[in-house]
Amino acid sequence: MDQDSPAFIPPKFRGISQEPVLIDVEADQLTLVEENKVITAQDLTQEDNEFVKFLDQMESHKDTHEIVLMLRPGSAVFQRRLRQMIRDRGMTLRFEPWEADRPIPLSHPPESTPAPAGNQRPPDMAPIDTTVHVTVQADSITILPGNEVVSLEELQADDNPFELLLDQFEDRGECPKICLMPKAGGEALCARLGTRIQERGARMGCWMGMISNAITVLVATPDKTPDHSQKPVFFECRSNQVFSISPDRLRQAVDEKVAEIKAAANGDETEFLKGAAMTTLEVGGHRIDLTYALMGRYMLTMVPDAKGHEIGNGHPETGESGFASELADLDPETHSICFFVRPDSFKTFQRARALAWQKNFTVTLELLNEKEPILLNPPGVIMD
Repeated sequence: MDQDSPAFIPPKFRGISQEPVLIDVEADQLTLVEENKVITAQDLTQEDNEFVKFLDQMESHKDTHEIVLMLRPGSAVFQRRLRQMIRDRGMTLRFEPWEADRPIPLSHPPESTPAPAGNQRPPDMAPIDTTVHVTVQADSITILPGNEVVSLEELQADDNPFELLLDQFEDRGECPKICLMPKAGGEALCARLGTRIQERGARMGCWMGMISNAITVLVATPDKTPDHSQKPVFFECRSNQVFSISPDRLRQAVDEKVAEIKAAANGDETEFLKGAAMTTLEVGGHRIDLTYALMGRYMLTMVPDAKGHEIGNGHPETGESGFASELADLDPETHSICFFVRPDSFKTFQRARALAWQKNFTVTLELLNEKEPILLNPPGVIMD
């Protein structure tokens, strides 16, 4: 990204006059339904493959056509790869579960005359524009108004109907608006689904507020988009702790180490490069690869057993924690806060964010997997 902080930018709103172009997606291959053309996952490794040619053709018709991925069981991993390729072209994308007995409405091919503006999508393809209600039992859920029942076993699959529902919100650029209604015995599953909605919403840059009374309602509002005149200040949430990341400290450490290696190499470029390749710095709770730093990127990995700021349940608002002290040294008018969040520390992130919000800071976040390195570009621009 070429901005100082990550921000979710919703894709273009889907027009109701767009014609669907259907793709049948299996675990390791896709079928272009209109042409009955099969393209395997192995085919996609070729630079000028048939799917790339299909996207090239579709790109000039993206205002009049949308791509619909019909997802079969087991296709979760492959569809994510396709989804990224399609979104990279700025095309409208939608998901439908594959049904063996469902009639397939064939679209007009893109090279033909575009559909007239008054050609309406069938009712079952209407965009999501209201809150979706889901009743939750101990061993199943029911997605309304279609009364689609999903068993506890089916919820284990990556491409289950509940995940596809969240995919539709993400594809639309909308924060999830889902009302979970637990029945007797369904409280544990309801909490699990609520956590999943929060995780997916956070990935989209949404703040998910939960209200519990007779029913559980999750209401979504986007995090405030940062003012790019503000200087971003970075923190990582991992191991239930908060670690400060200072680009200025990183740059100082890199500059000092580079000067040290240059002096030791005594003008020998080969020796300098050899020394740089063998050097890893530690700054705070992070290690820096010096080779990446010389190329203009800071690649940060975790220092095991490093100690960060703890924000416990007992004192998140007291201002006594190290994290609160760091916030006290910043000005919300000139600084924004960016969190890098690991899977084990989402609760810690929520507590830290609450402190930042109390101080009126703009907050953004970037979700990372367990071991994914953090990439910064001096003086702190987040890289894709």
